[in-house]
Amino acid sequence: MNARARLLLGIAFVTGVATGAALDAKLVGHKRSRTVTSKVLQTRTVTRDVRPPASAVHPARLPWSLAGGSDAHDLVLGETVAADAQLMDAWYPRAHQVLVQWERGFGDEPPYREFGLTLWAYEPQRSKGYPWQPVWALRRSEFRQGAEGLRTRLGDFTGDGHDDLLVFVDTDGTAGCGRYLAVVDRRQAARTVLQRQLCLDEGEIVLRGHHLVISEGVEHVGPSIHCCYRKTRVTTLAWNGFRLAIVRSRIHRNRPGGWPPR
Repeated sequence: MNARARLLLGIAFVTGVATGAALDAKLVGHKRSRTVTSKVLQTRTVTRDVRPPASAVHPARLPWSLAGGSDAHDLVLGETVAADAQLMDAWYPRAHQVLVQWERGFGDEPPYREFGLTLWAYEPQRSKGYPWQPVWALRRSEFRQGAEGLRTRLGDFTGDGHDDLLVFVDTDGTAGCGRYLAVVDRRQAARTVLQRQLCLDEGEIVLRGHHLVISEGVEHVGPSIHCCYRKTRVTTLAWNGFRLAIVRSRIHRNRPGGWPPR
């Protein structure tokens, strides 16, 4: 065999090996290979599992109905949240209702952590076998909304003798930022009537009697981005039967070094 023939044979051999390797890779599909060369120049192929994509994470479904009698205190609270969630707290805002707060984690996979609230109500007219139904729910995740937790307060800001909700969705950061939601609770429904983005460095929203009170810093003077404000605007909101309305607003001088502004 002359030199030209040997050269063509060598090229064909190398091409065949490369094609075979490509076919093997397609057959493996969900495996990833890498070549390792030792000090004595021997090569071997090491195959390992490829990490599944984030879409492969399937959280447990949230329950959508529950069996039980009319007394909310008889419900098994663990059944009011998803199987992979941890029950954090529970309240009974009115007869035949229970509000549960929960959270769950997904390790290194999106959405990383998820936080939620579900308001359950006893509604036998909707389902005789499973009369407990969710009438309001809130879900926030670290991946989608940057949520780091929920702070929930109950108080009767509508003046109907039953508790309503004030929720702060904490998005963390050095300024303690987040979003407030005020939720009016009715027997068979609930709706959000106020949403407000606010950082703790800037002020806060609190329940006070039958009112919501918003405190906000005015005229930032420092010395840092976190403090302080020369004045504070205090706005008082009351329920007029249809919505929250301003009943009083005033600006006063903030106390020296006052943080947060009040």
